[in-house]
Amino acid sequence: MEKWGMFLLLGFVLLASGVLPGPAHARDAGRWAVLCQWVDPYDSAAYQAKKEPGMAIIAAPRSRLIVAPVREGGTDSPDIQTAALGHSAEFAQWGGRLAGRTSRPNGYVIDLPDTGGVFPLSVGCRLGRNGGGSAETLPLVIIIPQKLRIVRGRINGYVMGTYPERDDDRRAPDRFVEITPDMMDLHISRNFRVGDFVSSSRSDAQVRHFPKYAVIRHSLINKVERLVDLIDRSPHFQCKGIRVLSGFRTPDYNRFLPEAAFHSYHQYGLAADIIVDSAPADGVFDDVNQDRKSNIYDAATLAGICDQLEQRGALPIGGIGLYEHQHSAGKGKWYSTFHVHVDVRESKKTRWGYAFRNGRRYARLVWR
Repeated sequence: MEKWGMFLLLGFVLLASGVLPGPAHARDAGRWAVLCQWVDPYDSAAYQAKKEPGMAIIAAPRSRLIVAPVREGGTDSPDIQTAALGHSAEFAQWGGRLAGRTSRPNGYVIDLPDTGGVFPLSVGCRLGRNGGGSAETLPLVIIIPQKLRIVRGRINGYVMGTYPERDDDRRAPDRFVEITPDMMDLHISRNFRVGDFVSSSRSDAQVRHFPKYAVIRHSLINKVERLVDLIDRSPHFQCKGIRVLSGFRTPDYNRFLPEAAFHSYHQYGLAADIIVDSAPADGVFDDVNQDRKSNIYDAATLAGICDQLEQRGALPIGGIGLYEHQHSAGKGKWYSTFHVHVDVRESKKTRWGYAFRNGRRYARLVWR
């Protein structure tokens, strides 16, 4: 994986130097984007999304990727001509190749490598039918999870733990995204980074350990990103600034948390714990219901919004949970933190709420 890291590092150096455009949200709202269609490595479903320059796609090995440059905020246009496709030598060495053009004049069909790794890809395009308009190079990063075995609870020294046996949609994964330090800040959607979905660890040594390994599913990213988009576009919701507290968890770290379910969906990349934290971004749940307090009712407001959006069909059906954690501050005083759990389980929708005190559940929360 060192060679993949070198290519990724080169891409970030180019981004930082201004040679390649960075993610659109960090620039001028993105003049260009790349319309991508790919297959997720975990659920084998096909997804389509606009990716801003510099973003990553987590795709299945030996699958097909379709890319087409588009003007951000609009649709693809016959005035956009795809000029070139750039990739690393390793991309071709492991089976990646240009498989042809799409029915649209500016689209490419790409066969992805049959091995795990990180593969920089660039799409060159030009505006104008005669090729006389402005030219752009739109970089993407293709991440293909590796097929790996957990040996004695570890992968390459990174502590994973062991997966519990299940018969439902929570099957022990055999492919993991290998994550280097350079990848932590790599965006996989407009609002979320690879690092948002990487597990915490029980020890400082494991926190510092690289490479790390994770299961990152587009179905979950898509749901949380869709939630942010719906809230941001609505004048009725005050939940601006949703942040992921916990995405994927290793089985080892999950068992370290006394409040976590033994078969938690987090272990399979199917769940995220979220808070609203933008005013200011200080790790404290914002005053969502505008009662001039930060308390469990703010988290309940967010949980209720998620429930409404699922019922209306605006979000995929899944589980929604409300959590309050009371921590001792000494001398008989307590302080509370809270969050909302969302997931993309395949079974019927589920709703719950629990309060914990020093890691032990002591009450149910009714929020619906």
